[in-house]
Amino acid sequence: MVLTCEPNKVAADLACEYFTKAGVLYPWDKWQDLKDAQRMSEDGVMEGGTPASYDFGGSITLYNGKAMTLLEQLGRSKMDSATSISFDMVFIDAEKKKYIEYYEALLDPNTGILSPNGVLIFDNVLWKGRVLAAAQKKLGRKEKIAQALHDFNRHVQDDHRTSQLLLPIRDGLSIIQVL
Repeated sequence: MVLTCEPNKVAADLACEYFTKAGVLYPWDKWQDLKDAQRMSEDGVMEGGTPASYDFGGSITLYNGKAMTLLEQLGRSKMDSATSISFDMVFIDAEKKKYIEYYEALLDPNTGILSPNGVLIFDNVLWKGRVLAAAQKKLGRKEKIAQALHDFNRHVQDDHRTSQLLLPIRDGLSIIQVL
């Protein structure tokens, strides 16, 4: 099962278009019909304040809303249900300043959705080389995100619950294994 979370209608439409071109989703016209039936606002919230979610035949669910809201919803369903969703791998490319929050939410023993021995992959952890400048305290206006990523990398490095491999590919990937 694949679950993707897109922050707004434009990103959700783009994700759906790419999945459709890859042959893993409904044809584009069915996506449009489903989306229109949900009566979403621009920020991906349906009438009544509920984040929009689309299930494409059980293999892919596209969630249109904020990633932390989705993690909280999945965590609550884990607490409320004997059969809960868990993921063997979670890829995060979201708000960089909230990477530590995502990390902790995924690892929470009560509400986290990562399976035992699961893997987390965080994207952009070196962020155009600016993380090094942040580590050296050479902060400019653009380096606030870099500082947050530096703090995230240090947080993961110091966490005894996980093991981390940081790959310096492009903007950096952090592959984290739960111990």
